[in-house]
Amino acid sequence: MHRVADRAERRLEAKVKRDVGKKVELKVQLLPNIKRIEVKADYLKYLRVARFWIRKKHGVSLPDLEMLLFLYSENIFTRKRFDHYTKIMRWDRARFGRMIAKGDIKIWRRTRGNEPALYELSFAMKSLMISFYKKLSGEEIISEANSPIYLDKNASCSNKAYGRMIKKVNKEIKESRSRPSQ
Repeated sequence: MHRVADRAERRLEAKVKRDVGKKVELKVQLLPNIKRIEVKADYLKYLRVARFWIRKKHGVSLPDLEMLLFLYSENIFTRKRFDHYTKIMRWDRARFGRMIAKGDIKIWRRTRGNEPALYELSFAMKSLMISFYKKLSGEEIISEANSPIYLDKNASCSNKAYGRMIKKVNKEIKESRSRPSQ
């Protein structure tokens, strides 16, 4: 390996010695003015980290998290609306019943005559979604204290990696808060 590098270096030195005194024509290529747009709100930068935190800390599966995010913006919804969004998700016939049984969804109004029942997210799930959005926007840091997710010595390698990333994200958020806005 070193021989090859040494040989290449000697060839380059010999070429430079031969070319000393010759006129060298340089082509300069000017780059066009490049305009950079500064991102003001990068909400999805740490989506994966926030998703990991909510899944591990609160035991919410990824499909259920996606459903909760959809339902949070719906506010009050029917079973038909729930099923409509379910069509693009992994098939799980018991999802609606399971989410009601867990307390993620509560009945807002029971069926009356021809009017369908109306549902909404529970207070706990609304609070969790608000917290999730705040973590994505950098208004809240991802909690590190008392979290067996990644502090445990027996934690998996990926959990420890996420733990290091959570600490890095929190540090960046704290630094950006202390920096004066421009």
